[in-house]
Amino acid sequence: MDIEFSLALPREAVGIPMVRRALGDSLRSLGVTESCVSDILLAVTEACANAVRHGGPANRYEVEVAIGYGRCDVQIIDRGQGLVRLPEHYPPGDTENGRGILIMQAVVDEISFGVTPGRGTTVHLRKHLDWDDDALLLRESLACEGLMREGLMCDNRVRVGLPREDRVLAAV
Repeated sequence: MDIEFSLALPREAVGIPMVRRALGDSLRSLGVTESCVSDILLAVTEACANAVRHGGPANRYEVEVAIGYGRCDVQIIDRGQGLVRLPEHYPPGDTENGRGILIMQAVVDEISFGVTPGRGTTVHLRKHLDWDDDALLLRESLACEGLMREGLMCDNRVRVGLPREDRVLAAV
C-alpha cells in the first residue's frame, strides 16, 4: 500500500501539530504499532521545529510523506540558510538547545541531510514500520481484494494469485 501526501506550512509552531495529526492518523489507520508511530512523530516534530526555528528568511516549509514498502519516509524541506554542521554529541544537560538532530538519529532507522548553503536544508527521515497483529490480517485481506479486482483468485490460507481461467483447477 502506498500513501503519499505533502503539506506546505507557515514557518510557525502552529503548523507542527497539524503535521503530527495527519501523519499519526495515517500510520495508525494502517495498523502501525503505537511505539513506531511515537518514534516517527518525535523525529518529525524535531525536524519541523528546526525548520520553524532556522528556516528563515522563507516564511514557509514543506513536509513530504511516503508510506509504503514497509517503511515511512518523511522529508522536511526549508529554504533557510542551511545546516552548518551536525552535532557529534549531546550538549551538557543544562543547555536548552542542540539535541534535536541527535534525538532524531536515536529514533529512526536512517537520517540524511541535503544542505545547500543559503538555499535551505532537506531532512530525510526513514523508519521501517512495525505492525499491530490485527493489521497484518487486514493487509492480507486487502491484498486478496486487490488480486480479485485484477481478475486473479486469492487463496485465503496463502496469498496466491491465479488467473480466472485457472480457478477450476485451483478448486480441485
